Amino acid sequence: MFNKNQYFNNHFKELLTEEETYNHYFYVMSMAPLTKYLMFQQFAVLMNKHMAVSFTNKRIIICEMDSITGKFTEGLFDINLSDVKNVSLKKGLLKTKINITFSDDSGIMLKPNNFCIGLSNHKQNLTKLMKLYQ
Repeated sequence: MFNKNQYFNNHFKELLTEEETYNHYFYVMSMAPLTKYLMFQQFAVLMNKHMAVSFTNKRIIICEMDSITGKFTEGLFDINLSDVKNVSLKKGLLKTKINITFSDDSGIMLKPNNFCIGLSNHKQNLTKLMKLYQ
């Protein structure tokens, strides 16, 4: 219900500033570790982290989503692009691997699926990011 283009568009429209000229967003889920699935079985699904990530010309915005309702929570993290040393994307068969390296050589890795049911802009935005950072 909330994993729709209109819901994402409205949310990011509220967050963007006038200086930000584009907004390429996608959905990504971070699975709970296998040990949690062994311990908690079907309830380990509640430990999965759901996020929407947006790349603009000024910053990277990571928004947390509630794992049950799918609504955006108050969890928001901004990464200024001046703090980013490198962004690399590698498209695989089912997932795209996005590595973000910071000035201090630390980094994060995101692995969104290449497509997302209900979010048709997802695949288009990943393609735009591939062109932007190649």
